[in-house]
Amino acid sequence: MINLFIIGPNGNRQRKARAFTLLELFLVLAVIIAIASIVWPELTTTTKIAKLKYCARQSEMLLKLAENGAMAEACKYRCVFKHNGRQMVIEYQPDPLGQPDHFERIKAHWSVLDLGEYDIRCVSVELDEWEQLLKAQEKEITEQSDETQEEYPPVMFYPDGSCDSATIVLGDDENDFISLILNGLTGEIKIAQGNMSERNESVGK
Repeated sequence: MINLFIIGPNGNRQRKARAFTLLELFLVLAVIIAIASIVWPELTTTTKIAKLKYCARQSEMLLKLAENGAMAEACKYRCVFKHNGRQMVIEYQPDPLGQPDHFERIKAHWSVLDLGEYDIRCVSVELDEWEQLLKAQEKEITEQSDETQEEYPPVMFYPDGSCDSATIVLGDDENDFISLILNGLTGEIKIAQGNMSERNESVGK
């Protein structure tokens, strides 16, 4: 520390100010960098998890709107996943009798959820074994058009308030994920959070 002095009116030296030496400044800077290196990763992780939780809540709301729309319009609704799972889009069945396999996107602002905006995407859509069996039988009975061939299986919502029993997994680039678990009979949605590496280990067992 360098002490600066001035000469007073009576000729005595008086202390005016203190100045840091270059070494002390470097020491303070090193302490700040060390603290930042500890705190910053924690803040970044917290922000990413917050984004994941936010997208899960928005997805839950989107699915609930699709469920209510199917009952209100007395036709099938479905949630499809586009752009490598970075968008969730709600479509409806405009002509159930004449074109039962034809779906169109709902022209409303709420019908599209852009997960990619938050660096989140759909990792997988897992239908229950019973749902998979039914859909396999449907493919054998009817010819599916190209527009129904999606990267992920669509989640269907029916006029009676039921839906496909499915697990929609949302994830980020840090292997964190959140699962939305749909009960096909009640339409209830449960949200479970976890880590993708732990999930892969449990699935492999």
